[in-house]
Amino acid sequence: MKGKTGGIISLASMLVSIILMAFPIGAVLTFAPSPTERIQRTFSYFDLRILGMSGNIWPFLTAVLSVIICLILLLIIIKSKLINNFKKVLSILSIISFITSVLAMLYFFNFSIWGIVISALLLGTAILQFVREAN
Repeated sequence: MKGKTGGIISLASMLVSIILMAFPIGAVLTFAPSPTERIQRTFSYFDLRILGMSGNIWPFLTAVLSVIICLILLLIIIKSKLINNFKKVLSILSIISFITSVLAMLYFFNFSIWGIVISALLLGTAILQFVREAN
């Protein structure tokens, strides 16, 4: 996809994923108050308590990278002349964002359906960026 169309689709995908990341439904932590009891709680990807309680930096890193990608995409849509300067950067950041989202789910093997949807949206954005870079 060339021009602004691919950028707008990527931006829309990133915005949806950031909105899903903001809700406390994506990142899952499992607590064990006793040897036989397990409690699962969900948190926002932007919630730093995840890092403090479990040491899982991946959800927050995914959220920060997604916001950076979104800002770069917005800048490219506004000033289309900058697309050649940021093609490689967007491709690399998109794939790193997808990898960190998968790592967030694999950390202690805690995931939710929303975490899978977020990862799928980030994968779609990464694929779009690689297609745009090839053109």
